[in-house]
Amino acid sequence: MPLFGSKPQQGRLDALLQEISLGAGDDRTVRQLQELAAGMSEEEVKSLADALMANLVKYPDNIAVLTTSVKALAVLPSMPEAKNEFIIALILSLLKAPVNKKDALQRKSLKTEIVKLLLSFVYRDDRYAKLMMPELIAAMDDTHGSISSSVCSALRRLAAERPEYFERHSAALIKHLGSINKSTRAESAKIIGIIAKSHPEYVSKAMPFLQSLASFYPDAHVKRNANEAYQIIWKGTRKEPETPLVNRSTASFGLGFADIVKLKSGSATGIPKAQFTDDEMRDVVELTRREFKSDAEAILNPLGIGHLAVKGKAEKALKGDGRDKQHSPKCPRCGKATWTEGQLCDNCAGAEFDRNVAGGHE
Repeated sequence: MPLFGSKPQQGRLDALLQEISLGAGDDRTVRQLQELAAGMSEEEVKSLADALMANLVKYPDNIAVLTTSVKALAVLPSMPEAKNEFIIALILSLLKAPVNKKDALQRKSLKTEIVKLLLSFVYRDDRYAKLMMPELIAAMDDTHGSISSSVCSALRRLAAERPEYFERHSAALIKHLGSINKSTRAESAKIIGIIAKSHPEYVSKAMPFLQSLASFYPDAHVKRNANEAYQIIWKGTRKEPETPLVNRSTASFGLGFADIVKLKSGSATGIPKAQFTDDEMRDVVELTRREFKSDAEAILNPLGIGHLAVKGKAEKALKGDGRDKQHSPKCPRCGKATWTEGQLCDNCAGAEFDRNVAGGHE
C-alpha cells in the first residue's frame, strides 16, 4: 500500500526499499530513507518498519540485506511499544543464526549493527533492556572497542538503576572476569561492584575470582576495580566487621600461597562459596589459570622472586646465594625447591588452587 500521496516521494521510497531488498543498499540509502521517514505519520512509519522487518524474514542468508535493513530500522522515529518489542524479538533471533567461515566477517558487521539497534531501544526506555540482557552482557567482550565501550556504559547505568535485571544473568557477567581482554575484566568488575551496592547477593559468587585479580593481577586498573568490587560485596554479605582482602605485602610476609588458596575457597574466612555449574567453573578456572601462567614473571618480579617464573631456576638461584643445597627450602609435597620453608612449589600450589576453587562448587 502506498505510504505517500505524492507520486515522486512514493517512487523514491519504493526505489530505496528495492535497493535494500537487492542487497545494494548502503549508508546513503539509509540516510535518504531517514529523511523520508521524518515526514511520515506514525502509521506510515509502522508500515515502513513492517517492510524492513519483512526483509529480515525473507532473506535470512543475505548478510547485505540484513545489515542494511537493521541500519534502516535504527534510524526510524520511535514507534508504539508493541511494535518495538516485536522488532527486538526479531533481531535477537538473527544473533542465533549459525556462522560459517565464509560469512564470519560479514556476520560480525551484522552483529555490530544489531547491538547498535538494541542500544538505541535501551536509550529510549531502559525497560527494554530486560528483553536483551544476555546479548548485552555478551557484547561487552566484542572486539569492536567503540561498541563494547557503549555497551559497558549502558550496563553500568542499568546496574545502578535496574540492578534486578542482573539477578538471573550474574554468572555470564562473572565469566567476563576471565576475559583475555583487560578492559573487559576491568569493566565487569566495575559493574559487579555497582550491582553489589544494592544487591550483593546477586554477585557474591564473584568473590574468589575478584580476590585473585585484586591480589595477583598485574594491571592496576583491573586490580583496583576488582578490589573495590570485592570490598563492597564483603561489606554487604558479612555481619561482623573484618578486614577481608589479603594484599600482596601480607601474602609475602605473613601468609603462604596455600593460605591464600584457603581464603579463595572460603574455607578460612567464611566467604560464600561460588555456585557455578561444572561447565562455568571449568571455563573460569581455565581462564584464570592460563592468565596466571602467562603473567607469572610479571607477578613474581615485584616480590623479588622472578627467577621462580622459569622452571629449573630455583636451585641455581639458591646456589648462587651461597646457600647449602641441603638446607634449601623444599616443597612439603613433592620435594622440589621453593622460596620459603613449608611453602608449596608452583605446580603443587596451582593444583591446590584448582582443587579449592572447584570445591566452591560442591
